[in-house]
Amino acid sequence: KLEDSNVTLENMAIAFPLMMLSIGPTIRLGLHIANITHPLISLSIGVIMQSVLMFSSSYAPNIFVFVLVYGILFGFFSGLNLIVPIS
Repeated sequence: KLEDSNVTLENMAIAFPLMMLSIGPTIRLGLHIANITHPLISLSIGVIMQSVLMFSSSYAPNIFVFVLVYGILFGFFSGLNLIVPIS
């Protein structure tokens, strides 16, 4: 049983804004990677990584790992995949 006293609403509220902040800079990078490779390859790798990160964030041992995995890394791969289907 995991009990972390840092898991409060105030502390967990940082995960979503960090995810949004990490999406922004990676949108153009996603387009660049899709142009170098094939868009289907880029999207497939990104979606697989998003799934792995979403699953692994539910097993985070503490709040800092959760914020890193869900807030930053998941946002990074979300940004890579965000605009590729539209372009």
